[in-house]
Amino acid sequence: KFVYASSVSVYGFDPKLPVFESCGLNAKDAYGLSKIKSEEYIRKSGIGYTFLRPTVVYGAGFETGFKPVINLIKSGRMKIIGDGKNRLHFVHAKDCASAFYLAAIKKPFNDAFNIGGPGVITQQEAVALVAKCLGADTPNKHVNKRIAIWGARLSYLIGRLKGKNPQMLARYIKVISSDRYYDISKAKMLLGYRPSVGYEEGIKEVVDSLTKPG
Repeated sequence: KFVYASSVSVYGFDPKLPVFESCGLNAKDAYGLSKIKSEEYIRKSGIGYTFLRPTVVYGAGFETGFKPVINLIKSGRMKIIGDGKNRLHFVHAKDCASAFYLAAIKKPFNDAFNIGGPGVITQQEAVALVAKCLGADTPNKHVNKRIAIWGARLSYLIGRLKGKNPQMLARYIKVISSDRYYDISKAKMLLGYRPSVGYEEGIKEVVDSLTKPG
């Protein structure tokens, strides 16, 4: 059997909510399209399979997409993208690992499962939690989503022209400012998946791992 690490990126950025596994696959970026194509190849292979589609994974040491936010909040330059009320659905690395373990020890389902955390959090709530962990002021200024994305792209291009290797943050801005959450009831029912790490615990772990020496 083949347990494949797919992604909720296969659904694209504007799905109907909540997102079920039966929703259409509508990825437009290279990452999501590569996951769709991989799922297709595995289905046609004749091997028994289980596809797991995690939401954004986070945990201790996860720098990409998280470290820039922490640095901006520490410096007082972080802005809420849009109105900040959009819902985010992350999954802690420990919960994600438990889902893969469950898929590995069970028979192949020849099916796909959304893998997310125990609940959702708004962008504004997530930023406030990071600020609380840092002992910093909670950001209260807002910036238009399109301006933020184009600003990130411009900053990336300027960095490359200067010979640096900056992170391409436009995709992460789209993620943090999009309203997306996923139904994980099928994984609970068939896999026995039980996510347990809440955002307060998980975000504190990320912040501590990226800011404390050693």
